[in-house]
Amino acid sequence: MKKLFLIPCVILLLIGCGNKEKQLYERAQELCQYVPDHKLLPEAEKYMTPDFYQALADAFKAKPDDPMDNEWLYYFVTGNGGSTSVYTIDSVKKQDDTHAIAYVSVQQKWGDGTISEEAPKQHQMEMTLVQNQWLISDFDGKKQECLDWVAELNRNHATELAAINCYLTNEIGMNYAQGQVCIPCGTIIATDKSNPDDILVWGDFWVFHYNIEGDILKTVSGGSHPGLMHVRKNGDRYDVISFEQTEDGAGNLRSAKRIFGDHFEDFWKVNSDEQVREAERKATTAKYVREHDLPVTCYQDYGWPAVKLQ
Repeated sequence: MKKLFLIPCVILLLIGCGNKEKQLYERAQELCQYVPDHKLLPEAEKYMTPDFYQALADAFKAKPDDPMDNEWLYYFVTGNGGSTSVYTIDSVKKQDDTHAIAYVSVQQKWGDGTISEEAPKQHQMEMTLVQNQWLISDFDGKKQECLDWVAELNRNHATELAAINCYLTNEIGMNYAQGQVCIPCGTIIATDKSNPDDILVWGDFWVFHYNIEGDILKTVSGGSHPGLMHVRKNGDRYDVISFEQTEDGAGNLRSAKRIFGDHFEDFWKVNSDEQVREAERKATTAKYVREHDLPVTCYQDYGWPAVKLQ
């Protein structure tokens, strides 16, 4: 009698295991939609572990001196041939209860719907179980590659950025209502280092003043200051020697086109996209909070919900 009872239990167990394996395959297939292919989708954040998404986000928004230096980043799974990716999950192997590796084959589909005759390329997608959801935690070791690349860029630009942030805080920030903390932020659009006595840094620069209330940075004042910083190397440090800002009001667009020149389209993509601007503000503020050991977990503009800092 016990044997007869045991057999159905074993069958149910096998069915349950089979269902879980199928669900893992399906989840891996779903996650492939968010693998960066020439761009990092904003909604991808929900499908990646925070550390992996942040590493990618920092790399994608970084601006190397030579635009070709980050070509590798845009071609995760496709080249520059106008194709889209077709993903096939070959297998998924669980490492333990919370880690798995999906082995993925990728082929290219052309605009006319035909599949490339080239052999599929093999990739590895690491997955981690977080709060009962499988998320992408790495793809072909790109996380460390991104971290190393951004760290190298930061080392190269650290002194320039320090000079720019100092200028934004002391020269631009002083014209605003003061708070307990002033945090400059912004996106570097392009740089030209051909003349060390006049390094050109085009950027979408912002300044924010905050008061600390509990664990929240409450916005006191702030504003946008896009333009061109002229920076000079002075021994071991850099100084901002002048700043060409875009005009306010009716002359804003005309002055932006004049100042940014060939870089205007890149500037406009950033300046006109609120999601991109807020992502930069969030990342910069989080970095400032960590470096200055501030006892806060979020920032909040007047009349808006608080934004959690990771």
